[in-house]
Amino acid sequence: MIFWGIVIFALSGCTPVSPADGDYKIRIPLDDHTGHYALQDVDLHTITDIHAMAGTTAVIYDEGSFNTYVDNSGDERIASADMGTTPSAHFIDVGGVLHPADFQSLAMSAAMYHFEYIKNFYDAVDGNKGLTFPRIVLMNVTVAHNYGHQQVNTINNAAFVPSLDMFWINPFNSADVPLSFNGGVLAHEYLHNVFMARFKAVSAENIKKGTMSPEVSLNLNRTLDVAEADDWGPATDPFADSQYPSDPETPIALTNKELAKVNSFIFGGLNEGMADYFGYEYSRNPGWISASLPTQSFRDLSKDKIFPLTAGGQQRLIMESYSGQGRNSGSGLDIHWLGSFFSRVLYLAAQDWGDLAAEQATITFMDRYSNIYSQQSDKRYISMGELVKLFFQDRKPSGSLCDNVTRMFSGELAGGSLGCGATLFSTGSPP
Repeated sequence: MIFWGIVIFALSGCTPVSPADGDYKIRIPLDDHTGHYALQDVDLHTITDIHAMAGTTAVIYDEGSFNTYVDNSGDERIASADMGTTPSAHFIDVGGVLHPADFQSLAMSAAMYHFEYIKNFYDAVDGNKGLTFPRIVLMNVTVAHNYGHQQVNTINNAAFVPSLDMFWINPFNSADVPLSFNGGVLAHEYLHNVFMARFKAVSAENIKKGTMSPEVSLNLNRTLDVAEADDWGPATDPFADSQYPSDPETPIALTNKELAKVNSFIFGGLNEGMADYFGYEYSRNPGWISASLPTQSFRDLSKDKIFPLTAGGQQRLIMESYSGQGRNSGSGLDIHWLGSFFSRVLYLAAQDWGDLAAEQATITFMDRYSNIYSQQSDKRYISMGELVKLFFQDRKPSGSLCDNVTRMFSGELAGGSLGCGATLFSTGSPP
């Protein structure tokens, strides 16, 4: 926090003013697309009350509090909630540019800027379908997780909360870049909102048609209504200091309920992977996460990856992770780790097809996957390899994109040495 404190101190000699409503030019820290942040003058266009941090795109509340508990199914639920208060941001007018006069005003201004421009970004790919505005953003929200007799307060975290249809930004006590400054983090969270809205719409249609899988229908609220959809805590690459787990290869027999549970892990992984990818597209920095959370640099989209598991291995190790055996047995599977392979595929597609085409293909994939998941996820295991095929259903990869993706998933997809024409994209059909 030392650098940001110096920024505020340098401004403290000026006299704060009360600007009128309307469009604003404001000074905030922005990423230069390489992870280096510097103060820049930017424009805001949707503000209705700059002091209250309210606009037609987003409304910010400050210092709310939530308490959660773990229910009988192991999911975290909200026990009590306080939305917080309307903030009072302070600014200094320097030649027509508003300089936030304290750290909290700076953090709220940066968040408001990003939410405004992130909305515009998703508008270009029909990403805001089903969303209502303004979006609600709770900053400095205290979240107390109660696990039996143990209470853990969340810090250094941001989340989209499906059950409340709002965003949380928790207190940040690290010397790294605050999450509210990091546009990649906020675009990542926004994608969770986009995906959940589309999944909910597809599920509602399948319920209406009577094609929703019973187990999925039973657990629909569980999928949509968890207390927190994200965790930006101290997780690191589970295999950074060791070998990947040996692949058991042979799948295990699972009940419909267990299949739904294993597929929900893949659902979480894809959710995180797509969110990481859109964090890149908005920030234009494949390593956007490292500035705020350097321990999670394994999610840098520019890093080469090889997915180490066959379909059978995925199914078995995911079930171990759910049963609590994963960490102890060495599997250590995590949805963010799983998602990092899918985000890498989307990143490679963007390099080959162009950003807009890859973004649009990802939005189309969300709807198709939502339909398959809602109808089939308690009947069969939907593997990572199948989902890669589903993404490329409308546009087959070629050249280096074909080679790279086939090599990434060679363990599941018949080996990459034969080339795309003989392996991944010409045999079988998408799920």
